Amino acid sequence: MFRPPVAASALAIALVAAGAPGVAGAQSASEPASEAEAPAEQSFEDDPAAERPINAPTPRQAPERTPQDVQSFADATLDATPLRFAFNAFGDVSVAGRSPAAGDEEVDFALGTFALLINGQLSDSLLSTAEVEFDAGDDNQQEVTLERLHLRWQTPSFFIVGGRMHSDLGYWNTAFHHGAWLHLPIGRPRVLRGEDAGGLLPVHWIGVESGVTMTGGAGALTVAGGIGNGRGHDETDIPLRRDRNDFKALKLKVELLGLGLPDLRIGVGGLYDRIAPEPEEIRPALPDREMEEYIANAYAAYRGAQLTLLAEAYSIWHRAGDDTFTTIDAFAVLGYRVGRVTPYVQVERTSSRGGVDPYYTPVPDMPTPSTPVEQSELLLGTRIDPSVWSALKLEYRLTRADAVDDLAHSLALNWSFGI
Repeated sequence: MFRPPVAASALAIALVAAGAPGVAGAQSASEPASEAEAPAEQSFEDDPAAERPINAPTPRQAPERTPQDVQSFADATLDATPLRFAFNAFGDVSVAGRSPAAGDEEVDFALGTFALLINGQLSDSLLSTAEVEFDAGDDNQQEVTLERLHLRWQTPSFFIVGGRMHSDLGYWNTAFHHGAWLHLPIGRPRVLRGEDAGGLLPVHWIGVESGVTMTGGAGALTVAGGIGNGRGHDETDIPLRRDRNDFKALKLKVELLGLGLPDLRIGVGGLYDRIAPEPEEIRPALPDREMEEYIANAYAAYRGAQLTLLAEAYSIWHRAGDDTFTTIDAFAVLGYRVGRVTPYVQVERTSSRGGVDPYYTPVPDMPTPSTPVEQSELLLGTRIDPSVWSALKLEYRLTRADAVDDLAHSLALNWSFGI
């Protein structure tokens, strides 16, 4: 019987935070503290630094509505400083108890990802972005990664961006990514984990993206496309300077904002790539054969004053001649805010067809963290916002792998922040 030794203390901390004095004005990371109209979101088309006298800095104040995504947070910071650049940081710490389907129970304290984000306003329409991530690997060693480095030119109806960026696939990957404080669950869904953390998608992109936005009535339609380096020899290999072949990956995304509800986003997208062949010593499961990769995605995202609803589905096909390997992943997040407290639930299902995918498992009978596993996962959690810049999350996770009779349980308490 699993009795996480951290359960009692975790619940006590959460209750103290919920009733702590002086936090009556705090709110969740995605909704306003009252029904008053939220202030207009800042955008990169504005140049707030140019409108403010250099000798009259604006004091930093807690916003009436916490930004809904990483970029809105960066925009708000730029608006609050007389400088042409702004720093943001995200981080979190956790304590978790786990009862795996096989093996011993364990309890660990853990550092999450610490990300430093720098945005620079180079002109009214030109922006530079750099992001550095500090993360701990499974070997307990600190790893430093340049997550983003790109330039973006933008008008109200057009943008073009080049460099290393978060792949514009679905909603979650570009809205949150390393901003754990901004989303309801403690971590990311399995399909959207990093390339070296067991993810399934190319969540980073080195190349160029461009798009147009057409507005009409209360809604807006955005059509965006991109071209860039494709996959490396496996999920962990990201071609930073040299692609593995001459063919470049292509992607397309269409998003409709404001259909029926002002904050509702509905979108579809896709990616096509040709994965270069690898010799037998690197990919013995499929030596010297090229693979085609197709990725299709559909999503809906709504983040209102109280209600948060996110749903995304991905299909990934790898084809090599007559062989096709299919991986499907879908997840949904539902939360409802009551005061400073937001109960939430997340469900995710991963399945595969066609046998063991040689891209995710290049060596037969040696699964990698990215090897798709037929499994279902349920998260039940409560988020409490003790201040406008941080959040406490108490979360129970139940995982059932189809090939295993037993269930895996975990209970975690996480404290995240954004500054």
